[in-house]
Amino acid sequence: MKAISHYINNEKDEFTKIKLDFSYKTIKRVDKIISYHNSLKSKDKSKILINIFGLLQSLFVSIDALYTLTLTITKSKNYININNNQKLNKLKFIRNDVVGHPLNRRYKDNSIGYGLIDFDNIDINKFNFDIFVNNNNNELYKREETIDLIEIKNNYIIEKDKVLNKLANYINKEIIQTNLDVLLLNLLNNFNEENLSFIKNVYKTHYNDEGDRFLWRVKLLETLINYKTDNDEFNEIINYIKDYQINKLIELLNEIENRDIKTKVLQKPKMLKDIFKYLKNNYNSIKYLEDIHDINNPKYLYNINYLLETSKNNSFNYYLLQLKNETNRNKIYLFGSILNNYYKNML
Repeated sequence: MKAISHYINNEKDEFTKIKLDFSYKTIKRVDKIISYHNSLKSKDKSKILINIFGLLQSLFVSIDALYTLTLTITKSKNYININNNQKLNKLKFIRNDVVGHPLNRRYKDNSIGYGLIDFDNIDINKFNFDIFVNNNNNELYKREETIDLIEIKNNYIIEKDKVLNKLANYINKEIIQTNLDVLLLNLLNNFNEENLSFIKNVYKTHYNDEGDRFLWRVKLLETLINYKTDNDEFNEIINYIKDYQINKLIELLNEIENRDIKTKVLQKPKMLKDIFKYLKNNYNSIKYLEDIHDINNPKYLYNINYLLETSKNNSFNYYLLQLKNETNRNKIYLFGSILNNYYKNML
């Protein structure tokens, strides 16, 4: 990518230049590691294992480098959203379970988890591993995973190329200002499919960046267009989440177009206030809200089940059951992130 190399070479701040240069070199070196891994024909299980360890760690580091490169150049998260890729979203958990912390993984209630690769059936591009968690009640949970490394490598290359192409386009493109500010402010008052679809089309006309955070948040909102429950208080939370996500779109637009559009001041719904009041008085439960927005996280269902077993608040139990019974990944993110953000704010 000549545009990226040129940008790095022309960077005036020495430390920023070093950060960009090291990040870009890391990404290119991992390309060589993937190429080397693709060429391996060994049947020696010990050699296969060390190459799998090296590949997983290399991909993990390269994704960090992609984020550093993007955030340093664009000053915005909009141009990178690798977690939206299901296979790569799981990579960090696989890496932690297999390479990073396979032994004595601490869970929130002092439970301990262990990760074990099936060494007897290991292959250069596929392996199985088991996670065992023993809780305070001496109950043993087991989770089995089959990992296809060809799938992970291919998905990484696709996402890496997307990000680098976006960065090259960003460097070569002048900042423009659209009428998206007016459209988003209107959406706050008139949330419907037609207005949301129009915003998506206007954005794609000017930016044409499939898979970035702006379009990802639009997609999140699309899942809520006709979504209602039989519980009026929970429906108020759904409306609150809609406004919250539109605010996030306004914040992204501010970054993309150098604007200063004010977001809407949101009032928490009654059910949410009740949940947060309960959590404030039951502080030990708050730590279980971490990772409760990501169905791919190994602790996701574990944390929800623990909270359901221990919670004595009807509003909280209802919310948790809505989350547990949901299968749509985007809705899980939307409902779970409200709780996960509360956890972050209470740290």
